[in-house]
Amino acid sequence: MRWFKITPEEFGALLEYQGVACALCGSVEHGGRNWNIDHDHDCCQTKKSCGQCIRGLLCASCNGWRLPAYENGPEHLKDSPLVNGYLADPPYKRWVLELEDSKH
Repeated sequence: MRWFKITPEEFGALLEYQGVACALCGSVEHGGRNWNIDHDHDCCQTKKSCGQCIRGLLCASCNGWRLPAYENGPEHLKDSPLVNGYLADPPYKRWVLELEDSKH
């Protein structure tokens, strides 16, 4: 979590916000040791993140091959409303905005 500049409390709150499920496929099983923190690799091209480009928490399958295959695939095949919706409006950004709004 420290690589992504997110605290364990924030991680847990984001997971709750996502319904304790993968933000992409909706699986309630993480499929590994824990949920994977997805971030925009165009922003931070290493395993570490600036913390601003986190998108959501994904299961091992979505983070390991589903999303990378989609993002790296040919443009004419990038027509999934589910994936495009996740990428355009990631849960982490919605969660942060709701937190900020609740403080005002």
